[in-house]
Amino acid sequence: MVGGDQAGPANRRFDRLKQRAVRCHELFRERCNYTYVCRRLARRWLERDERKVGEHGGAGAERPEERVLNSYVLLQAYVLMAVTGLGYLALTWSTVVLLGGFVTSLGRKDFWCLTVISMIQAARIFDDLKDDLVPNLLSLLYRLLNHQSRISWFDSVARFLRAASSSERQRSSFHGRISLGEHVRKILMIPVDFLVLVVMVLYQLGPFVCIVLASWRLRWRDYGNTNGDDNKANLMPALHLFYSMILLQGAFYLFWFFNDTIAEEIVESVDKRCNISAKWGRTFIAEYLLDTRVKCVKEPASIKDWNLITYAIGLLDSDLPEKYFSGVRMLDMLIRQQEDVRSLLLLSRPKIQKLIDTLGWRSNPNKNREIRKLAARVVVDLAGDIHLAQFPGAILCISSLLESQPYWKNRHVPHDEMSPQKILPTAVSRNDRLTVAVSQRKEQLHQEDKQGSMNRREVGSCNELILQGLTILEKLASDHHNCREICNTPGLISKVMAPIYSNTMVSDIKISAWANIVNGSIKVAHRLIRAPGRTSRRLRREISRNKQAVSNLERILDQGNKAHVLDQGNKALQELQVQAVEILTELCLDLSLNFSRDAEENLIKKQLQIILGDEGGQEPAYVLNPLKATAGRTLALLSANSETNSAFIVRAYDDMVAHVTDSGDAKKNIVGRLTELLGAKMVSTVYRTEAADILENLCTHGKLHLEHVKEILLPMILTTIIYSKVEAQIEESVLQQQAASQRNNSSAANNDGSRENPSSGADEENRPSSQGNEEQTVTKELQETLLSLTLVIYEKMIRADGFAVVFQAKAPGEIFVLKLKTIVEENYQVMPNSLRIIKLCGQIAISVIQQQRNQYIEQFKDQRFVEPLSKASEIMSDLESSMLFTGNSYQVKNFKPLLSDLLSDLEKELEVL
Repeated sequence: MVGGDQAGPANRRFDRLKQRAVRCHELFRERCNYTYVCRRLARRWLERDERKVGEHGGAGAERPEERVLNSYVLLQAYVLMAVTGLGYLALTWSTVVLLGGFVTSLGRKDFWCLTVISMIQAARIFDDLKDDLVPNLLSLLYRLLNHQSRISWFDSVARFLRAASSSERQRSSFHGRISLGEHVRKILMIPVDFLVLVVMVLYQLGPFVCIVLASWRLRWRDYGNTNGDDNKANLMPALHLFYSMILLQGAFYLFWFFNDTIAEEIVESVDKRCNISAKWGRTFIAEYLLDTRVKCVKEPASIKDWNLITYAIGLLDSDLPEKYFSGVRMLDMLIRQQEDVRSLLLLSRPKIQKLIDTLGWRSNPNKNREIRKLAARVVVDLAGDIHLAQFPGAILCISSLLESQPYWKNRHVPHDEMSPQKILPTAVSRNDRLTVAVSQRKEQLHQEDKQGSMNRREVGSCNELILQGLTILEKLASDHHNCREICNTPGLISKVMAPIYSNTMVSDIKISAWANIVNGSIKVAHRLIRAPGRTSRRLRREISRNKQAVSNLERILDQGNKAHVLDQGNKALQELQVQAVEILTELCLDLSLNFSRDAEENLIKKQLQIILGDEGGQEPAYVLNPLKATAGRTLALLSANSETNSAFIVRAYDDMVAHVTDSGDAKKNIVGRLTELLGAKMVSTVYRTEAADILENLCTHGKLHLEHVKEILLPMILTTIIYSKVEAQIEESVLQQQAASQRNNSSAANNDGSRENPSSGADEENRPSSQGNEEQTVTKELQETLLSLTLVIYEKMIRADGFAVVFQAKAPGEIFVLKLKTIVEENYQVMPNSLRIIKLCGQIAISVIQQQRNQYIEQFKDQRFVEPLSKASEIMSDLESSMLFTGNSYQVKNFKPLLSDLLSDLEKELEVL
């Protein structure tokens, strides 16, 4: 028992040692594994790239393929240049010095070693000079012989012997003679096949053969005995130098070869970093690597600023369908990743023309549908900068997208995506490993697409083609010259307007796919009717005379009687309502149409309900609602152009309030409600600006009660102007806190998204700056509107006495003048908004001095109000001149008088005692 007890621990120790040995053996095998070594090398390469990006902080960093692939290819190119250069030198040394000068003195071993090495070097150098001519020729011969020799050589010999021993009748037959000749030819081709195979093997293994031969000769150094012959004295140093040169070349080649083995790992990593979440992404990057390698070998400096964007754009010039398809698909992916593709594509008009022509490929719908869809997405990104007059036939190609059979036709045709054709791998090439991998991946993708296409239908593709076509037309219509081309194209307007004229449009928009098409159609119609010229006027007349179209637009607005339609789940309907308000407003503003007064009044009522009623949606007040913002802006336009509309706005709101309450409180009237919205602190600045615009128009037309303006509106305006900066800071801090709380509440959901999209962090960093610029612009618009409203109230409604009473209560003279001066000094930026604000300050100063000279002239003189106004005149002179030249291009309101005239008038007023 004791012996057994002692044996137990010894056995357990032996088992543990045995397990450790097995684990060490497995680890050793894993570490010596070829794939493991390749991955380890690739990982070290990428870690070095990450450290480099970290040192530069990531700001303005290059794209991943520029940092990794281009650097990798450049290194490989320079190493290959060293290999080629040493090959030139070795070939020259062997042919001129050794074989030329010591050919009779060389031993048999050295002679054949020099001959074999020289032939291998010559073949590879000739290959470098002629762009892979040798491997391509060998590959062609190999495929040709392989194609002709479909039966084995031994089978050919057997058939030949059987044919030779056959009867005379069989040998005399025509078929027998042909078969016999074919087998004879195959037998005679056996030496040729063998020779081609030997040459292929030698070419592929040539560098290794050179290394082995050079190492062997340097190891033994049995070059022979010179026997004191002076003519042979330099033979041994020459051979030493030659074989050493071959070994150095071999060292460079081995470095290049082992670096080449990690290419697939680098391609996989770059595919992940570029965030191309598609099965074809790795194949495209591998092709990029191969083409970049060829480009770099020819001219290393040519890959500067070379990346996936420029590569994909370059593929648009390819005559090969699979190359062109690959380029368009990658451009679509890059555009969806918010990459700047447009600026590079717009430099090449032929490429844009080819993309537009692709939209009209209708000869084979099943094959070309995918490429048309991708090309349409790329053209959408360019459409805003395209002028149709520069691209012949472009509008016909774009209109062909609207001819696709939509989903409601119920024609389910199998959809076979256009996929790259099978490319046969090159039999012999320097890039065998990666080239064969790319070819195999292409074949795999081809089979997957072919299999998957049997389960896909054309429903989504047809609808997407229509939507993309409408989006292209919408962006093209931003230029009025394009609008003329669109309207003059036969049959195109009828296609665009068909959903608007449909009898069942309102009932069909419950289907999301149909709602998207209707929304696209209405957006195009809105852009077209806004353009200047007779064509847009003719289209407005056509819509206004079509009762079904007007009825459809009004019924879309009636869908918003319940507030829940504006929630997140009904964004499609909300977009339709926005466009309906826009189009109906344009019809009302065109006085030549004699648009129905009832329809115009119904529109105004609906706008008031959206702005001031309960149809503003359930979003918080500080969140901008597109429908509410559009309703406020369009109502301001309607009230600006018509005193009748201004009067009806006041009357309609009073009727709307009367249905709710019988109270006579002043805050229940239109002035009190709009003033409440204007003075709200935690409300979007856009709403406040629109409320001020509406109030200004109502004051201009004299449709408001003087007492309401004096007691409610004017005090609030003066308070807002005087303390606008403090309020803006408070509002900004509160909004930031609310936004921070929202981000904290949704952080868990965003964590998964951030891991899937590494670029989202950069977008979040760039977003605050853009949002800050937008907020600054909106704040300036509110400031401009408040100053303009103050000037209108002062000149149109309240005279000097009444105005002075409110001023003394809310804004004493010295404080008001100092605030005007501060506003001028804060708006020295060369911007149209700043120019208008400065002019309004000057106009208010002149009006106040003219009406209350004794009270305010000293304050303006003491504050030296003329000096900042004079400085602003100098700064804004160029901007004012350009705006005066362009006319309405800036949509300028209150453009005149000129700032120089205001300054002159103000100086005159201050000089008068």
